[in-house]
Amino acid sequence: MDGSRKENLMRLTSTTLALVSLVGLVPALIAGCGSDDGDTESSSTTTTTSSGMTTTSSGVGGDMSSSSSSSSTSSGMGGMGMGGMGGMGAGGMGGMGGMGGATSDAAAYVWGDWDTDNTDDVGIISYPAGTAQKLALMGVTAINDIDGVVASPDGTKMAIALEADGNPVQILVYNADGSGAPTVVAAASAATVGVADMAWSPDGTQIAFIADWNINANGHNIVFVANADGSSNAPKLVSQETMDSAQDAYSVSWVNNTTVAYHGDLVDNGEDNLYTSDVTLTVPAPVPLVPEAMTLDGSEVRSGAQVDAGGKIYFRSSHLGGAFYLFRADVDGQNLEQVAASAALTNGNGQAEVGDFAISPDGTQIAFSADAPNAELYQVYVATDVGMAASTLQSNVQAAAVVGEFRGPVGEGTIVWSPDQTTLAVIADWQVNAMGIDNDQSAFIVPASGAAGGVRILAASANSGNPDVNSILFSSDGSRIFARGDLVVGNETEVHSTADFVTADQEATTVVVDVPSGGDVAGISLKP
Repeated sequence: MDGSRKENLMRLTSTTLALVSLVGLVPALIAGCGSDDGDTESSSTTTTTSSGMTTTSSGVGGDMSSSSSSSSTSSGMGGMGMGGMGGMGAGGMGGMGGMGGATSDAAAYVWGDWDTDNTDDVGIISYPAGTAQKLALMGVTAINDIDGVVASPDGTKMAIALEADGNPVQILVYNADGSGAPTVVAAASAATVGVADMAWSPDGTQIAFIADWNINANGHNIVFVANADGSSNAPKLVSQETMDSAQDAYSVSWVNNTTVAYHGDLVDNGEDNLYTSDVTLTVPAPVPLVPEAMTLDGSEVRSGAQVDAGGKIYFRSSHLGGAFYLFRADVDGQNLEQVAASAALTNGNGQAEVGDFAISPDGTQIAFSADAPNAELYQVYVATDVGMAASTLQSNVQAAAVVGEFRGPVGEGTIVWSPDQTTLAVIADWQVNAMGIDNDQSAFIVPASGAAGGVRILAASANSGNPDVNSILFSSDGSRIFARGDLVVGNETEVHSTADFVTADQEATTVVVDVPSGGDVAGISLKP
């Protein structure tokens, strides 16, 4: 499978991300992927989201929750100890049912028909209790569909996008445990299809979201902002609003309390760019981070935004000629430049391409994958200073490339920082042994410093068919990971969890949420 097909597989999303998840645990000053030619974009999901972003989160369902790529698809969690490094095995099966919220030091939201086939619900997986509790949402009788769940930056609230009781999609804000009467943040017209991504502002006062809320009845996804307390008369459009129904935004995040960043093809259908928009303006004027003239003829930006401690925005783009490299720019699009740490890496074909990246929770380091020193084999590197050319190889799982097989982390949400910045969770198809199948995505743990290493921590069942990990995140205290995928039964997506980061190939049959036949966990996001 070529690089573009590989990345398209990895980025069924969520966007996310996948993704995704990572909300508001980064310091307020912080705002807050390669493949070969022909790499094409798909909409983002999950898991959201994250890095040095002040809050990204996307808890919208799908794969690779784009939530950004640090500890939850990891984000902004600084200064917490890892814990659970040895000996505890993977988490036990969660109990079903129950009302109200779960209290725990390690928890995540899940949604989809994970409890009853063909009936969507939202729940909380919690540890150390090891249970999954279905939330009873006040004011909601019958849920038709859940598009995503995202926790507020301070962890006291959750935003949920859902269709219920025959009504069009709404964005509702509840207490974090699902209790209390909801606040209606935004409500769509009957023609709406759904919400593609959501993100809280760093101060928790606003929610940005992507939806096809037909201003001109065109059915394409565009970007809005609404007050989280429900006081908006109507959501404000902050992106372009075109007349082309094929043009869409894929993921949104906040750079700071006044500026959002979003990714999509809203100007030129099929050729994506990354934009920032000042939401305080009466009529926001989106700013492209790559000049529009440079994203023509197949060249495009292929990632959402991540922000370092100095306010620089990072992203992956092919505007220099078809290969995907890592770039950064100021929030106004000025000072566009390649990231020195990745630009310094080469293979036999020249400069190495970049498959994914993640800014550390404190915004000072960057982890990224590049096919260096061997073409087509993506390894993980870490630069301890985002502004320097020096980086260190940190992955040592597959040493030799296989001709014609693009291996390693490619696509948003495949590299995630632990809250204490000592460890990286990685989704990759690295070949651990001769039987390793290309494009079967597994969960790995890789050191963020010191000697290169890596261990595949979750093993697929021998009967799982074509198993994949779709999204991964650390709990907010760093004590365990949650991984979403169909590792036990093909096309039945469950959540797996382990607090053991050192034992190889732990049994995926030890699951947190065991879905009914035909049921799935549609998305997962962090509950701080």
